Amino acid sequence: MNNTPSAEVAPATFANTASRWDLPLRIVALAVWLGFVLFCVGLVVSHGICCADDAWFAIIAKSVARGLGYATTFAKDVEALQPILFNPTTGTGPALILPCAVAIKLFGVGDLVPGLTAVVCWAGALTALLLLLSRHTDGGSLLLGVASFCFAVFGTFAYHFEQWFAFIGEVPAAALLLVAHWLIAAEKFGHRAVFLSGLCMGLAVQTKYQAVIATAGAFIIFVLQLKRCGGGWRDAGRMVALLLAGCALPTALFELYKLSQLGLDGYGRNWQEFLVASREMGMQSGAGVTMQLLQERMAVLYDRFALRWWGVLGVIAVAAVLFWRSAAERWRMFFTALALSVLVSGVYWAALSVGRPRYAITTITMICFLFAVPVFGVVRVWQKLLCTALAAVILSTGIQRASYVLKLADRGLFRPSSERLARAGLVDRIQSIQAREPVQLASRYWGSFADIEFLLPQSMNFRRIESVEGDPRKKLILINSRFNELSDYGIVSARQRASSVLFSGGPYELLEVP
Repeated sequence: MNNTPSAEVAPATFANTASRWDLPLRIVALAVWLGFVLFCVGLVVSHGICCADDAWFAIIAKSVARGLGYATTFAKDVEALQPILFNPTTGTGPALILPCAVAIKLFGVGDLVPGLTAVVCWAGALTALLLLLSRHTDGGSLLLGVASFCFAVFGTFAYHFEQWFAFIGEVPAAALLLVAHWLIAAEKFGHRAVFLSGLCMGLAVQTKYQAVIATAGAFIIFVLQLKRCGGGWRDAGRMVALLLAGCALPTALFELYKLSQLGLDGYGRNWQEFLVASREMGMQSGAGVTMQLLQERMAVLYDRFALRWWGVLGVIAVAAVLFWRSAAERWRMFFTALALSVLVSGVYWAALSVGRPRYAITTITMICFLFAVPVFGVVRVWQKLLCTALAAVILSTGIQRASYVLKLADRGLFRPSSERLARAGLVDRIQSIQAREPVQLASRYWGSFADIEFLLPQSMNFRRIESVEGDPRKKLILINSRFNELSDYGIVSARQRASSVLFSGGPYELLEVP
């Protein structure tokens, strides 16, 4: 009789069922990720400058590149007679705008430059994150995790996919925050990881100021890491100093630059204006948190992102149980850090913010990655498949909307959309008129002309319609049906006084008014 003990049967995992396929699966995972990035690049090529806000931020980058300073060349509600330095209502920060300024300096003004800058920033950060975590998971888990993340993005961003190809700071900020959470929670806890994590958080805040709220989990995990590692007060103080130094460095450099440009008095006024603008854009005013308010916010969450709050909490709860039973410590810490940040920023958006869908974008991006973390980190195949299936059920409504994303490129990926072609034609028409005679451009609302202002070689091109009535020069009035109410008195009056229509295409109409 053979008394040799029988070998223990190992649980089914991707690592021990398909080890010979590990490298091919990693290559496929890379291909899936690059395919997603290229899809977003294709939408950049299709749209160029796609919406008013990205044009606002791109104009600041253009101003920096052209020597006007960190400035907008128009105001939102009043006439601007000179560039407005460090406009306090600017929502996207210098960590995204300054790289775009460098790109404009190198390649010139073009409507692809801002969007490509944004894609390079978030894709670079997320690729670095995937490379870091790929060292601690197998090829099958990496492929399934990357696919889950991309699936979640399509499922939640169907109505807001412009965030992935427009020059807007929410997604790049989220990408930096994800890297920061990984460094502080999953890498070897040491001086370099702590400083780099703080630096990523500082850059995220200087990409989108509201990102500071989504750093809560990283700071909580940092405290837990300090307690777990032991050491004396001196070691702990050094770690705290490194984290805070990394966080503060981007802000300190930008504030010193701002102080040098504005002077002490101007710097103080700018900060006062910034605090007022931040309160108006970021915090709700009124009676406070009510059940009706929370119900309204949850309705917005579902309407715009196809997410139910109980679904997100359900995924977090199930994943937490699985992580507790079967996952390495680094994955538990990373998941916990992300979950805490998502919960804190989600509560802020639902209960304290003004509740605009766009202000939830950074949190939604982190939720998409949070759905994929169990797939990367838990051990057993059935656990990975359970998490994937649960996320698919939660995202089922959003996936039904995903066809909307495919319609964003009306003439196909990597081909200019009809609106981008019309925009280029309008810019050429304006430049040809300006070459013949002096004219004054005017429009009703900043959003209707911001993209054209960016693409024209000069700056300070547009004024408000009501402020140019006495101008002796020929007046060219721009109407943009995407942003102008055609029944607006100023628009109706301009059309009645127009002597000719100089251009009409896409949403644009250029009128000559004596």
